[in-house]
Amino acid sequence: MKMTFGFSFLGINKKKIKKIPWILASYTFLIMLFLILLDFLLGGYVYYRYIVLVKTQEPQVIERTMKFEYNAYAQILKSWEAKERIFQKPDDNRYINPFAS
Repeated sequence: MKMTFGFSFLGINKKKIKKIPWILASYTFLIMLFLILLDFLLGGYVYYRYIVLVKTQEPQVIERTMKFEYNAYAQILKSWEAKERIFQKPDDNRYINPFAS
């Protein structure tokens, strides 16, 4: 039993699929112009969005001041010291060399 693969339910046959590279090749110049135009449009949008708008908009002012939390800082220091003690402890495990005979 021979199985075939096709797109007949979409109305696409092999002849139409084989024509796609030829169609693209015949309009290469127009496709390249379109891609260059698309590149300029996207580049202009990114430039406008991240350079022009940033310079023209007023910066947001934070009304309240920041407060340093000493308790959180102390907890972080304790956890760092605990990790450092673990790393300083010598590793007494002896591993077997898998490459030795």
